Amino acid sequence: MRRIVIPLIIIVLAGCTSVKTHNSKLEQKYSPKQLKRDVDFVYNKLQKLHPELYWYISKEKLDYKFDSLKTTIKEPLTSLEFYHKISPVIACVGQGHIQVSPPVRKLTKEEKKKFGRRSKHPLSKFTYEYDGDKLYIIKNKSDYKDIKPGSEVISVNGIRTADIINKFKKDYASDGYNKTFFNRRFSWSFSRLFYTETGVYDSIMFKTNYRDTTLVTCLRALKKEVKENKDSIADAKIDSVKRDSVDMAKADTIKKKKPKRIFDNARKLRFIDKDSTIAFMRIKSFGTTGKRFYKKSFAAIDSAKANILIIDLRDNTGGKLSDVANLYSYLADTSFVFLDKSVVTKRTSMTHLGIFRNASPVGKVIHVILTPFRWGFGIGRYIKVDKENGKYYYAFKQSKLKEPKPNNFKGDVYVIINGGSFSASSIISSNLKGSGRAVFVGEETGGAYNGTVAGVMPQRKTPNAKINFSFGHVLIQPHYKTNKKGHGIYPDAYVTTSIQDKIDEKDSELDWIIEDIKKKRGVEEIILIEKEKKDKE
Repeated sequence: MRRIVIPLIIIVLAGCTSVKTHNSKLEQKYSPKQLKRDVDFVYNKLQKLHPELYWYISKEKLDYKFDSLKTTIKEPLTSLEFYHKISPVIACVGQGHIQVSPPVRKLTKEEKKKFGRRSKHPLSKFTYEYDGDKLYIIKNKSDYKDIKPGSEVISVNGIRTADIINKFKKDYASDGYNKTFFNRRFSWSFSRLFYTETGVYDSIMFKTNYRDTTLVTCLRALKKEVKENKDSIADAKIDSVKRDSVDMAKADTIKKKKPKRIFDNARKLRFIDKDSTIAFMRIKSFGTTGKRFYKKSFAAIDSAKANILIIDLRDNTGGKLSDVANLYSYLADTSFVFLDKSVVTKRTSMTHLGIFRNASPVGKVIHVILTPFRWGFGIGRYIKVDKENGKYYYAFKQSKLKEPKPNNFKGDVYVIINGGSFSASSIISSNLKGSGRAVFVGEETGGAYNGTVAGVMPQRKTPNAKINFSFGHVLIQPHYKTNKKGHGIYPDAYVTTSIQDKIDEKDSELDWIIEDIKKKRGVEEIILIEKEKKDKE
């Protein structure tokens, strides 16, 4: 027991000084010899464990790029400076799941107390849209209401927005030759890019332009005090209990109504027309298991006798294979294989978990406790790797022949996609597209049609500059594929929503689908629930 407890105490105590030590090392410069060793470390890991390293670039070209990188390192560099040199070379692999990032400044204990532990970076309180090499504000969730939606972000702390984005542009990759993923990525990550580059968290000079009027605002990160009224909370709980009691009593005497909304944290189902014939399913992520959601949703769709299902996968960057395969089983109209067998470079590829390798002190404590279980899990995966024709394969459960669910949806399916549809959401889109099961509306997905390299993705650090990087160890491919290499799923109808429409919360893709349904039904009007609500307001 002492062998476990003593290391845990040491880890916790070390965490008290780790923030100050970590921040002091950000300005440290590393010698060319150290940095070249880091380059070799990264390339060696990629060559050993990446199953499709030369899918989009030849070995000769990638060798040349890594060799050339080392020749350019002639003077000491900080971690951030080294990051901007090595990340564009790694991005040449053309795999969007490869993640590379330098160490960033951590908030001190005093700063956390000042800003509040749940305080967010001031720039993260805006929703952005990157379009035409310009960054626009779509929503303003901050306290600075003078900054209007539709404003262009000109500069931050005197640094031009274009300079910030262009500096990071070459550091990222999408799957293959796709371009739509970049716009979505910069729209999501602008605040993080600024903080990575500057380490500035508070008192940020934010310059915007709205209809030729320039505004400079000092954004602060001070915490916001929220006082809760305990009496009102108690009353709300009592009211909730009363409502539940009334509902249960009514259930015995009143015919049960069709459910209008079913949702969890990542998914929502609603019927958007008055007759409940059109179901709209928004899925933000497949990161959590949605078994209960899908079971309830398709039971509700079946009960309502809906014959149109619209699935919104915009900005869904993926998640669990088991979740997308489960959803597909409600959409398939015949027996199916969801995934081909997955390729790995060696039998031990599936054992590299590394979940807590770069974790916080608390994470490291969890790492020590869970290590025996992780070993057991790794051995289980090791046994399942088979060698066929000189290659190693791992068969996920989704590689077996499956049957559709008994209450599978038999009507027409529309899927809305964009550059943010990535990874697992692209895998299910490939199968729906290849089987001809759905009509796709939007723009090309960020994830490739023919699969991606993901699955096991342990976190690693270079030995000297401490650059964090991770990449997939498993080539995951949908059953259906295309001859067009290096691109995503193309829509059947290319439709995108403009900046102004997003500000006005108009949905051009959904509008196109409604018009298409009208044509197919031969009707002039479909009465939408949302429209009725707006008219009443």
